[in-house]
Amino acid sequence: MYQCSFFYASDRVLPPNQDTVVAAWSVIADRTYRYDLEYDALAAPNLYSLIRTKEGEGAIETTNGIFRLPADTIVILPRAKILNYRSVQTVWQYAWVDFIALQKPVQCGKIKTVPQTEWEDTLFRELLRVGKAYPHEILYIYSIFIQYCYTLYFSAAENRQQNPPKILYTEICDYIAQKLYSRLTVQEIADFFGVSVRRIHQIFRENTDCPPKQYIMRQKTEKAKQLLCETAAAVTDIADLLGFNSAYHFSAVFKQQTGDSPRAYRKKERPTDKK
Repeated sequence: MYQCSFFYASDRVLPPNQDTVVAAWSVIADRTYRYDLEYDALAAPNLYSLIRTKEGEGAIETTNGIFRLPADTIVILPRAKILNYRSVQTVWQYAWVDFIALQKPVQCGKIKTVPQTEWEDTLFRELLRVGKAYPHEILYIYSIFIQYCYTLYFSAAENRQQNPPKILYTEICDYIAQKLYSRLTVQEIADFFGVSVRRIHQIFRENTDCPPKQYIMRQKTEKAKQLLCETAAAVTDIADLLGFNSAYHFSAVFKQQTGDSPRAYRKKERPTDKK
């Protein structure tokens, strides 16, 4: 299943040195959906993608790791760093806008939870309508997009103020499990849940004697043990896959957690390596 409504402003109507919406999509796709951007014609400097999941969940693989986007989340990413994106549930419904931003810096890579509103839907439908019918109205199209962004991000801030999030320890652990293939930080966890780093540490103290950073390393080690036993991937590749700064850093953490180096662990645990 794949349903898509979109508009694309061709290069000939894009003014130079101006913030501009390049394209926008509204998509509903099933679990088989995947798109690779290896030969992406839209790749350009200062080009960004705003992705908003409405239902289901999608995964965006970038040069900086994989971003999992469940329902009611948004993220902005540099378009050139996106390698592919795909549905990871039965249905993934999302809105996607590619835009050029030259005037102000863009905060990228922060996944935010934002409840959906009717006004948000109205603005996005208007963005698509005007983009299709009047593609030369660059300033008007961009003004609709700015209003759409303000609606999304203001809703996120307002929701945090009026409804302080009640976060469960298990929810944080589930999020960490989704982000094992990235260089996850405690700050990123705090940003995702809309709370302070101090609050994340407090939640861990209330539920375990393991600080959040140490918990992340433990989970990465468990995943590494699985990869060492079940695959023939090189230690350097596993280190890179799990978001470690280097193979040396990975080996040091792994040995601290298990008592063995990654190579020694693989030799001990894989029957084929014992022969």
